[in-house]
Amino acid sequence: MTEEKKFTYAILQETNCAENESWYYFLRYQGNEVAIENLQKELYKIDFQVSEGDDYSIFELETNYLVSEQTAKEMIHVDLNSFSFHRKFDGKMNPKISFGIKPKDKQEKKMEKITMVLGYGGIEKFIDGEDFDGTDHANYNGQSESSEESSDDSEDTESSDESSNDTGNSSDESENTNSSEESDTEKNIPDVPDIREQNETINLPMKSSQQSLTVIKEN
Repeated sequence: MTEEKKFTYAILQETNCAENESWYYFLRYQGNEVAIENLQKELYKIDFQVSEGDDYSIFELETNYLVSEQTAKEMIHVDLNSFSFHRKFDGKMNPKISFGIKPKDKQEKKMEKITMVLGYGGIEKFIDGEDFDGTDHANYNGQSESSEESSDDSEDTESSDESSNDTGNSSDESENTNSSEESDTEKNIPDVPDIREQNETINLPMKSSQQSLTVIKEN
């Protein structure tokens, strides 16, 4: 029985000054030893020093302590950053990554050049076979949004129900009050031959009063 080959991974860390975040790129070591060693030599040429407000990325490559495939797989699902997840690559890496650095370049110029090449996940241009199941992150975001929408809908429904109950109670109280007032009015006015005439008699002063109030407001 053939034992399954286990891969280990070097870690390229990008610390982005603008985003104030660090991202890990897990690079399969087996089959990419030369390419990873060459990248390490290029990084050693740069003395990374940044100041507040700089828009550069700082890179470090860990090759002395390689991590297992399980660790790399688990780390790409860790959600600690707002800009990017960590990433894992299983493909073949380009052994010649050139930053175009010249001997006369100052350190700031070197940092600018390497950021132009590798910044914001640029390592993906030099290695293929990214191991990424987008559905995991999509489902996570979808569940969060769905949960928020459900919560909002529930609150709206409860608010609507409470409003309906309040309206219903107010309507019932108003009807009961009106019914009681009409009943008292009928008792206090004897021998009314026609209720319509009585209603007209009562309503006319109210309209007159409203008109006089309107005039006062306009003045």
